[in-house]
Amino acid sequence: MALESYLKTKDYSVSKESFELLLDDRIDLLITNPRPKKEDLANYYESEEYISHTDRQKTITDFIYNKVKKYTLTKKLGLINSFPLENKTLLDIGCGTGDFLNTCQQAGWKVTGIEPSKKAREKAEEKLNKNTYIYSDVHAFFEDDFANQEKNINFKESYKHTKLYHHNEYETKNVENEVLKFDEEKNFKEENPYQFDVITLWHVLEHVHDLDMYIYRLKQLLKPNGILIIAVPNFKSYDAEHYKQFWAAYDVPRHLWHFSQTAIHRLFSTELLKVVQTLPMKFDAFYVSLLSEQYKTGKKNFIKAFVNGIKSNKSAKKTGEYSSLIYVLKNMKNDI
Repeated sequence: MALESYLKTKDYSVSKESFELLLDDRIDLLITNPRPKKEDLANYYESEEYISHTDRQKTITDFIYNKVKKYTLTKKLGLINSFPLENKTLLDIGCGTGDFLNTCQQAGWKVTGIEPSKKAREKAEEKLNKNTYIYSDVHAFFEDDFANQEKNINFKESYKHTKLYHHNEYETKNVENEVLKFDEEKNFKEENPYQFDVITLWHVLEHVHDLDMYIYRLKQLLKPNGILIIAVPNFKSYDAEHYKQFWAAYDVPRHLWHFSQTAIHRLFSTELLKVVQTLPMKFDAFYVSLLSEQYKTGKKNFIKAFVNGIKSNKSAKKTGEYSSLIYVLKNMKNDI
């Protein structure tokens, strides 16, 4: 099976370099090509335009972003509070400047964060209790040296050796002995300090370099009855179809993967993580349309962006294909 060319686009916000999106039509997943080497990825985030790593409020777009962020923080807290959990331990991956961690900590959650950007970590630490840990990488929880073993080889070839490539929609891999091996000496009734009740990735999964291993890691870090929450852009949405190569949520090469609902369901079933709820992120249609208008025309075009945001959400009421979607996944450890 060959990966097919889907769309050609560019990095409009930082490097202005051109990229191609490749389609794996078996699981409906788009892949950014070429991929920057892992050690070079940080260069594509070094910009004041990358707002999630700053608390910038210089432009009208910044103002809108931060107003919406305050509202969505309350909604996100409401979502995790809706789960019947005893210990309320939370791992927020890609925590940025720490606003969600701070909101949850103030509400009584025991929070831990992961954030690769040193600048963003420092801002987050200023907002949180002194005993709050923010790690630079998910591999910090594990003893193995996988993070230093990744090789930068031709991705079209290396992809063929991953579980993603060999995934069969009619088969689910039984990974209990393998995936939970770091806990095999413990009884699951005993508290494991390196597992969490809730793990959240708010627009983070599309950024990870090794998707196969990252999903594996998420399974390891989640308690047997834990909840995984993932929010990602949806390339099947109306605004994605409308703006095509100018769609801001492609955000290449920072976004290495581009998901459909089909892709999320199939990728996570590989590790016995089941999607139990899918929720819309309606504000994303407006914000993404605003950025997309700027990429397409060089102007903000607030009215056009607002109209297209309305059209996208109206279309999604029928199709379910919102600009971004939140997936609530349940660890199936207790159900097999």
